[in-house]
Amino acid sequence: LFADVAPVFAELKAVRLPLSGTVGFAVAADGHVGNIDFNLTGGIGTLDLRPRVDMPPLDFHGLAASGHVADDFAGVTLDRLTFDLGDARGEAHGRIDLPSGGVGLDLEASVDGFPTASLERYWPADVAQHARDWVMANIKGGGVSDVKLQAKVTPAMLAGGEVPENAAALDFRFTGLGAVYLPQLPPLEGVNGSAHLTAKAFDLQADTGHVGDLVVSDGKVRITDFDKADQIANISLVVSGPASAALGLLDHKPLGFVSRLGLDPGKVGGLSATRARFTFPLR
Repeated sequence: LFADVAPVFAELKAVRLPLSGTVGFAVAADGHVGNIDFNLTGGIGTLDLRPRVDMPPLDFHGLAASGHVADDFAGVTLDRLTFDLGDARGEAHGRIDLPSGGVGLDLEASVDGFPTASLERYWPADVAQHARDWVMANIKGGGVSDVKLQAKVTPAMLAGGEVPENAAALDFRFTGLGAVYLPQLPPLEGVNGSAHLTAKAFDLQADTGHVGDLVVSDGKVRITDFDKADQIANISLVVSGPASAALGLLDHKPLGFVSRLGLDPGKVGGLSATRARFTFPLR
């Protein structure tokens, strides 16, 4: 319907769900349509952003939106949008700019939470690809909560392929994660903390967790250089507990640090606190 009035609204074909509600508008004597306001409720349906965004269609269990459309059909202001994705519920507000040949966003959104496994559905495959690959391969279990998204992206940014680091940010907390920080080493378990994702970097802060008998604190993962061909991962963590367990971790293959010194971790007593740091390319 809107595509017949303004072709830019052909983008709405990405949304497939039944709608009910009210749409109000005024028609001038010259046929100009303006003062368009809407208050809509949607049922079960899908949002398919392909090929613009590389992610599977999202299944909606419910949706409600209110706002207005610019008189020149160059944008939509969302006073309030609420949505139910089955395993996640959230809301958003802001503006979507729809100039001819482009899309711009000035939005704030929040989601109450969802299982960590659902990140693969909600994180587009072409956004921070190597960080996404690392997270999908090495982070398991637990849940994500308090998700906050802020985006101020202009059509020129998207068209030019250069999005400034502060143009979009995603923050969330997590609980009960399992994490592989280096292959072959025992994984972190029961990890609680927070994460921050921008257009150029991913930061993960692990406040608490454990590796076997060792307590982990002040864990940090930073993946940078999303705008370059290769990304670098910097990982650090503090492990506290029995000294024999800590030395055993440092002696675990492929590290073998303690054996090189001629020490036997099993014969060391007492307690220790050790900070470990790792830096490596993601590919």
